[in-house]
Amino acid sequence: MAGPMVMTAGEGTPEKAAYTQQFTMGYAYFVLFMLMLTYTGHSIDRSIISTIMAPIQKDFALSDSQLGLIAGTIYALSNAVFTIPIGYFADRTNRKNLLSVCAAIWSGMTMLGGLSGNFVHLMLTRAGIGASEAAGTPVSTSLIADYFPPERRASAISIFYISASLGGFLALAVGGYVVQNHGWRTAMLLAGLPGFVVAIIFFFVVREPIRTGVTGAVAANAPSLGKVIKFILTQPALVVLMFAGALTNFVGSGVASWVPTYYVRVLEIPIAQVGSLLGFGQLIFGVIGGVGAGFLADKLVRKDRRWPIWLLAIAQFMTVPFYIGSVLVDNIFVSVLLLAIGFGFTSTFTGPLYSQVQTLVGSRMRALAVAVLVMMISLLGYGLGAQATGLISDAMKPAFGGVALRYALIAVACGGLVTATLYYISSLGLIKGQNRVLEMERAHQ
Repeated sequence: MAGPMVMTAGEGTPEKAAYTQQFTMGYAYFVLFMLMLTYTGHSIDRSIISTIMAPIQKDFALSDSQLGLIAGTIYALSNAVFTIPIGYFADRTNRKNLLSVCAAIWSGMTMLGGLSGNFVHLMLTRAGIGASEAAGTPVSTSLIADYFPPERRASAISIFYISASLGGFLALAVGGYVVQNHGWRTAMLLAGLPGFVVAIIFFFVVREPIRTGVTGAVAANAPSLGKVIKFILTQPALVVLMFAGALTNFVGSGVASWVPTYYVRVLEIPIAQVGSLLGFGQLIFGVIGGVGAGFLADKLVRKDRRWPIWLLAIAQFMTVPFYIGSVLVDNIFVSVLLLAIGFGFTSTFTGPLYSQVQTLVGSRMRALAVAVLVMMISLLGYGLGAQATGLISDAMKPAFGGVALRYALIAVACGGLVTATLYYISSLGLIKGQNRVLEMERAHQ
């Protein structure tokens, strides 16, 4: 690992001029790799619940609504409560240390989940996971913004989010095998262990970068939460973009949380087979969609700054036919293929969304602004997506019986049409909002 190498960003846009390269790109990519390992554990610990929902429902005699509460609402509420405080401290304290501690906590809480004796115990551990995982996205993306120049951020964040697909794959494929052969408790214990080890390594090998963008600024001078929220509310494109991101996760989490249970319950497929098929499909198409969108956004943004958002609008529109088609066919292989393609389109949102959010706020607001976005995603996305699907399924059971979950998934999937519309609306005011931020940053140089 090479040491610091400070040099100016050179001529170009005000945003580029505000960036200062502190380390070699080799070390920057090493840090990106470590962030990916950390977030893989984050994704495993968040996603493992979808793999074990069927056996948990049997052991604890739970309804679909109660399952949705564990899978989404409890996690999301605790995540939302802690997201803003963590984002606030991330803009003021050592982000590397903060992320290391939180990663150790979410890994430990996952292992404790395997020891749950009842529904309440499991809810408490899910709440602990949600609270600590509030650090994952805002802290990681804030670090990436200081390690990578503006023209590489969307692709760097997209590469980072490969870990989300990898974690989902491991939770489904490996988790499904472990659940079928050793039980859901063992699956939770094994899910948390690697992340705990990575958290310790991360603490010792990653360096905290100096925050770029404001010459001579110190952490204590970061804007208050009230000022950040006030600024966000004066950026219409950002507000709509955040709601679009939350709704993207509402649809994605609603489908992803319940599809494994759908295959086991409706198509009567063994959980190990479900896990391996879904895991590989999500990994392959998730990586293609996530990384491809990031690099494509970085390329097209040179032609028009609105292209990253246009890409998101197109991708979210395309999720609708694939998600609906996946639950209308009874062939498991065709169904998983359609579903995986839908996941691929959903995965496109990560790099363009988070990189564009950071262009619509000042450099000292990044972690807190992303924290606000993550809070919205937690409450409206992860929180309501799984819960709404479960509630719709319970409501439809008198009419559709055992296949009610199919129609609940179709109803949730249609939300992609609204999401696509919101992304397009956001693009209409994007350039004006970005220019305002660039002028503000230049005034503070």
